[in-house]
Amino acid sequence: MNTTAKKMIAGAGAAAALLMAASYVTGELVYRFTFPRKRMKVFTNTSGSSRSSIISAIKAKAVASAYNFTHSVPKANSKKSLKQKLKTNIEKSSTSDTPKAISEALPALHVKRALPADEPAYLSAMSRGPQVALVERIREARAWLASLPRERVSIVSRDGLKLVGRFYPNPAGESVQKASNKTILIVHGYRSSGEYDLSCGCPYFWEKGFNLLIIDGRGHGESEGEYITFGQLERYDVVEWCKYLTYRFGQSHKIILDGMSMGCTIVLLATAEPDLPANVCAVIADCGFVSPYGEFRHVLPNMLHLPVFPTLYIASFICRLRASFTTKNVSTLDAVKKIKIPVLFVHGLDDKYVPPCNTKQNYDACTAPKDVLFVEGAGHGMSFLYAEDAYKAKVDSLFAKAGV
Repeated sequence: MNTTAKKMIAGAGAAAALLMAASYVTGELVYRFTFPRKRMKVFTNTSGSSRSSIISAIKAKAVASAYNFTHSVPKANSKKSLKQKLKTNIEKSSTSDTPKAISEALPALHVKRALPADEPAYLSAMSRGPQVALVERIREARAWLASLPRERVSIVSRDGLKLVGRFYPNPAGESVQKASNKTILIVHGYRSSGEYDLSCGCPYFWEKGFNLLIIDGRGHGESEGEYITFGQLERYDVVEWCKYLTYRFGQSHKIILDGMSMGCTIVLLATAEPDLPANVCAVIADCGFVSPYGEFRHVLPNMLHLPVFPTLYIASFICRLRASFTTKNVSTLDAVKKIKIPVLFVHGLDDKYVPPCNTKQNYDACTAPKDVLFVEGAGHGMSFLYAEDAYKAKVDSLFAKAGV
């Protein structure tokens, strides 16, 4: 066998090994993105005190790292060419220990921040970051919300899942039958909860006379479901929640949709659905992404240090195989062209997790009555805390347009 043939065989073998490694990593990545609960439970319940302590340490470090990434300002000397970044990412993802390291680190990085046990670690990370002054405001808002009387409510999704939410009738202490004739429906982000993501704005909505309906998305909190589809199925769940409110309180009951991050994407998609009740009269769309495909193209190299190719393409295939959806099937750009009710778009200009250009694209494509607020210095989901007065002024204008 000549030298050229040997080199070709060696090269083919190396390529096959890299593809197998990428497939393994991608399988773990997608499985943990789309099947968060059972997989994480199996992983974190592994016996052995030493292993448990290691996992706890990884969790704390990963939560802090995730926070620092999404809220820190990049250093001036950290600029690299696209070619250099791609080379660095490929080198990082081609080592023999990468598949094992990523498969063990992913459940720590993508923890459910809504779980009480995880909150202290996340707030601890915030306490060490530039948002230290905001920590107490978040805690106070959550405590205020927890003090309100509420009713546990549920519906059944179109594919048979039990979905759970909390309804806070306004005024507090009154029977549900005497509740206000308008409700804010709050939709949380990826692996979070409405009580966390949007709690700081709830007292303001309450003062305006709104009931609050805070729902757990499929695969989150008390709701059933093993898959997170990044808006593809969740949009129909939001439509069903709107139908629930309409059936319960009548067609004159006004509904405002308020979504953050993935929740923002979900409410924009839901608002374009033809069977959305006519009494849904406005949308607050805070820091959402245009499509999961585009978001993954941003997250893979910048947060997970994985090359977009072939990782994302294999991930899309596995999503279709296991959960009957692909990351390319969801986009808000077509949806916002169909929306007829007023929309307020919001985004922090220092958002490193979902780039502000996503909101710019949605705003430009939207043909409905619209307004936009970009907040200087605000990280992901932090716009209300950074510019509360400006945020409230924009929301007041939205409510006036919607007639509520």
